Amino acid sequence: MMLEALLLLSCPLPAQITPERLRGDPLLAMDVYRPYAYSPSKDTRPPKGYKAVYVSHYGRHGERFLIQEYYLRHGLEILEKEVLTPLGEKAKAEIAAMIERTEGNWGALSPRGAETHTAIAGRLFSRNKSVFRSGRIVRCTATPIPRCIVSMVSAAGTLATCSPRLNFVYRLNENFLCYMQPDEVRDHIKALRDSMFAAQPSAYDCLRACFSDRNVPSLKELAAVADALFFTWKDLPSLGLEQFDIRDFFSEQMLLHTARHYAAWDYCLLSRSPWWHREWLVPIFDDIVDRANEALERGDIAADLRFGHDSQLIPIYTALGLTARGPVRDYASSPDDWDPASICPMASNLQIEFYTKKNAPALVKVLLNECEVCLPDLSPIKGPYYLWEDFSSLLRGE
Repeated sequence: MMLEALLLLSCPLPAQITPERLRGDPLLAMDVYRPYAYSPSKDTRPPKGYKAVYVSHYGRHGERFLIQEYYLRHGLEILEKEVLTPLGEKAKAEIAAMIERTEGNWGALSPRGAETHTAIAGRLFSRNKSVFRSGRIVRCTATPIPRCIVSMVSAAGTLATCSPRLNFVYRLNENFLCYMQPDEVRDHIKALRDSMFAAQPSAYDCLRACFSDRNVPSLKELAAVADALFFTWKDLPSLGLEQFDIRDFFSEQMLLHTARHYAAWDYCLLSRSPWWHREWLVPIFDDIVDRANEALERGDIAADLRFGHDSQLIPIYTALGLTARGPVRDYASSPDDWDPASICPMASNLQIEFYTKKNAPALVKVLLNECEVCLPDLSPIKGPYYLWEDFSSLLRGE
């Protein structure tokens, strides 16, 4: 009974986005833009006689510059054509500064993002020194997107420094860009958000204080300004910069609605919504299983390190039962037990550690953001340790 209780505590738990939580931590509204934060935890010792031999990893790229300027530029254009209050001038200055500092870097990994992957790789080495022995092979894969490639190089460079005689093999893999919802789904979800705010125009009252004439601009234009401010605010920590207080511009009601919208956005596009597609993950899961089996057979491969995006990682977490369990949810209800800022921040990562023992089946231990987790759909051998055979079947959907 005690073991079951400990395992339960190690599982990611549902976390509703509520006004009380947002008052205590406004960063919960940042959804997948939240910077990575390492929380030290104690490792559970493997069963007697088992030793770590291999690591399989899938990590999101680190903190980055904003991907596109549309949200910022449109909101700035509206502010520039209106007569503004001092609060409005502050909003305009913040958005303009973000555009200026990001020009030429749209979507690129920030220095903080590279540092985050350097730190994660350093801790990975420290936990698995016997795995990363001299002469062994580390295979590194990234999607063909610069921020993922630089994340990969940052992590590999750290391992090379820790163990200079490791052998590295690099590749790019477009097949890892496999979980991408069509534009019509995105447009549908955005329309749901717009209709929600249109039905509650008072949510914009705080933002109207930016304009001398509070009857201008329209609700649609106010939504564009809100997006520009929100995305500017969300990306400042990724650049190592201090945030302004979003509550200067957003009422409590509006911040709650916005946080819940982006939580629902991530859920509906990537998790157990009516648009869920587990079969889209087959290229990634096949790669994990096939390469792990090869590594266990050969004995000279230390790790497979993969670097991609939240649009692949959140579906992986969902398929493994690490989040979004229970009934399929829609746009309105998904934020009731879903908190993407905690489950998939920048540089979020899944690490699968493999353990072997002579004349015994291979075991795995799964870490989510460097913390041990239980797998609700499998029975452990001991603590967070599971049979590789069972885990590979889970990945295959068998």
